[in-house]
Amino acid sequence: VTALTYIYDGPRLIDERLTLEDRAAMILMADGIAGSSYDYIKGVREHLAALGVADPEVQALWEAVEALKIRS
Repeated sequence: VTALTYIYDGPRLIDERLTLEDRAAMILMADGIAGSSYDYIKGVREHLAALGVADPEVQALWEAVEALKIRS
């Protein structure tokens, strides 16, 4: 199997003390050369669901992103 993956070897970029809503706000604002953070988290959630994998942290983050998007 050939695959492409991103590997980051450095300091943590997101402060673990940030609230879920703060992280959601960052996701809604962040864009990079590989696309938006919104599209990334959406894709992660969809792929995990397609594989039958339940990840409560991904789900909670997605719900926070969607709730903030609706309010904005």
